[in-house]
Amino acid sequence: MSIDTIYTYRAGKKVFLQKKPDQFVVRALPDKLKELGIIDAEQVSSASSRVTTRTADLELMMSNTRNIAPTHHSYSVADTDEEFLITDRIFVTFRRPMAADQVDAFAGHYGLVKKAAYSDRDYLFQLTNHTGMNPVKLVVKLTEQEPLIASADHDLNKRMSTYQFTLPTDPRYLQQW
Repeated sequence: MSIDTIYTYRAGKKVFLQKKPDQFVVRALPDKLKELGIIDAEQVSSASSRVTTRTADLELMMSNTRNIAPTHHSYSVADTDEEFLITDRIFVTFRRPMAADQVDAFAGHYGLVKKAAYSDRDYLFQLTNHTGMNPVKLVVKLTEQEPLIASADHDLNKRMSTYQFTLPTDPRYLQQW
């Protein structure tokens, strides 16, 4: 692994990542980024875009976009070069059911906003400027150092592809359930 390789966790397994030296992801659509003069942003989800720039301009552009929306480096999986496009949200599963005030205390400690509760153990949190670290580092910290946590995982931007699909010719196909 190179010196630029870092790691995080995905589905409970350690994943090594490479930081892209010329790309970042911002929670804003391309039209919003045009206000900053970024005209070639690529939409990668319903709410996020990836920006490719000269390596020398990366940090300045990221700083500028942080004024309008959460912005993070773009990564790829080190072994496969598969995109690993983080968002400013993470999924957390607590080891045991948590009372609402305990969840709020946890969120406050890490500078998180609770976005959704899926059960009394499973939550979606959004990072804020008060979190003090990016989602990659936070997932590592929670996984390795937080005794309350059974698992922490990234809410990744996953690009979907559309494919041509031909319906089966069976005349009773639509009656199946």
